[in-house]
Amino acid sequence: MPHDAADLAQLAAAINRAVDAIDARADPDAAYTAATAAGLLGRTLIDAAARARGRALTKIREAEELSIGQLATRMGMSKTRVQQLMSNTEKGPR
Repeated sequence: MPHDAADLAQLAAAINRAVDAIDARADPDAAYTAATAAGLLGRTLIDAAARARGRALTKIREAEELSIGQLATRMGMSKTRVQQLMSNTEKGPR
């Protein structure tokens, strides 16, 4: 979808602003606490993206009636990775 690149650019810019704000803190303890919170949020984003990838793989597999092996080849990843992503598709925190 055309807006995906713009959305990702906005997200990257927001991340850069957050890191700049953390680095600008005069109190190093506060900077550390803020950086820790940002790291936790980043891990939440990574986990949510992995679940979204798994849901997308499931949709592709069903729509194209592919085996796990065929889907892995189509996506350029191992069968094990496809299975990992597809097994963890529950929606998490938003």
